[in-house]
Amino acid sequence: WAEGETQRWQMGLVEDITERRRSEEAIGALVQVRADSSESFFTAMALQLAQSLGADYTIIGELIQNADDKVRTMGVCCKGAIVDNFTYDLADTPCAGVIGQGLCSYVSGVAEAFPKDLLLKQMQVESYVGTPLRDSHGRTLGIMLALYTRPLENEKFTKMILQVFSTRTAAEIERKHAEEALRSSEERFRVALKNSPIAVFNQDRDLRYTWVYNSQLPLPGSEKLGKTAAELFEPEEAARIMEVRRRVLETGVGVRDQIQITLGGRRQYLNTTIEPVLDST
Repeated sequence: WAEGETQRWQMGLVEDITERRRSEEAIGALVQVRADSSESFFTAMALQLAQSLGADYTIIGELIQNADDKVRTMGVCCKGAIVDNFTYDLADTPCAGVIGQGLCSYVSGVAEAFPKDLLLKQMQVESYVGTPLRDSHGRTLGIMLALYTRPLENEKFTKMILQVFSTRTAAEIERKHAEEALRSSEERFRVALKNSPIAVFNQDRDLRYTWVYNSQLPLPGSEKLGKTAAELFEPEEAARIMEVRRRVLETGVGVRDQIQITLGGRRQYLNTTIEPVLDST
């Protein structure tokens, strides 16, 4: 530069944010996973996990009840395609360690480390990352895996994304179990009441019937659904019924009451027990 000319310098900093961007994209994709049923949810989750991690295989499996050494898959992605589910034994596989000890990974040589795991050999798996699927009480429900036919390139990133996906997947399994338990409970309830002279019903905050089991009136339970007593019974009888039930809603205190109902010219007297159903709040 010429004498007297001011020298100018430029300084720049470059930060590699590739991993951060990949994490953001993976989490954004996870949020978008939607399905019409639990079954399609798990297959969609396996596919999205494979895409987010660039994995050759992803597996979502559920422990078989009363057989903690076996897993039944719920979603399997094989090189970009969803394949049929299957059942496999945990013995002599890296999955047994995941179920017993938690998140684990093998950067390379996993098939050689577990020579009795024929599935790893058949799929030519080189590296492995697995995490347990646990419910809100910490109980293990199943397992989620990402498998590669090459050495694992970014162990830390893969573990992080797998754990994020596993949290939502475990919540869906827990929800599925709750629905199944409710259906089973309702079926046992229905069978128990089938030959009983007792009717059981539920009403919402507007005192509309939402379900009725074993109606004791000459009126099918289905005809009550969505209606209030005012729409079904004589005005004076309905007014008293609704007054008592509103009081239960307002006070949160159950009552026993005898009601009178007239239908088709026939008068009936019924003993009722009305209890409030309180939510968790």
